Amino acid sequence: MAASAVAWFLATGVPAHAADEKKPATDETLPQWAEVQSVIKDSMGKRSKAEILSHGDASKTFAKLEKAGWNLADRKQIEKRFLSDSDFLVRQLRSKAGRKFMQRIETMSGAYDYLDHLRKMPYGPRRIRELIRGPDGYKLIEYMTSTKGCKNLGRQFSRGVNGKGFNKPTGRLYTARQFTAELQRLHKAALAKSQPKSGRTPREKR
Repeated sequence: MAASAVAWFLATGVPAHAADEKKPATDETLPQWAEVQSVIKDSMGKRSKAEILSHGDASKTFAKLEKAGWNLADRKQIEKRFLSDSDFLVRQLRSKAGRKFMQRIETMSGAYDYLDHLRKMPYGPRRIRELIRGPDGYKLIEYMTSTKGCKNLGRQFSRGVNGKGFNKPTGRLYTARQFTAELQRLHKAALAKSQPKSGRTPREKR
């Protein structure tokens, strides 16, 4: 065995055992987007696309994507954009009343950003509990996301304590819909990077 190893090293310039080591995944092994979508769907289970996700949910999805052959270099940075599993907002929205509340606001763009801003303000957590448990709490979020007065109300909040930038997105990822959109953007970027420098797109097999 020793003699064969020496012969291998002299012939190739690398240790014999290196030939048996598994090579890291490259862009050539990048799974198709349809497969990525399937992994996301499997990871999310019965959750709706608008239900709040947490750091743990993202980590679980990334682990499954790695098994499918996609190791994202930006994984840690993306995970940081999710709320922690024990975060106040996550716990409130995953309560029985919170789930009903989410069903009301799931189509409202920016709804989670507003809630995230609101909880940083004085009495914010209390107000969020009231919105979730009240029969018409969702209407404030509806007003803030879909009416002409939303910007004016947001500006009023912005002038309050810890309310700066109330109308601006937080930069976080809250839902499966947002997570999927971000992964699709990164997948397209990875595909573009793997294309030949000539810019020609390889022909699909018929």
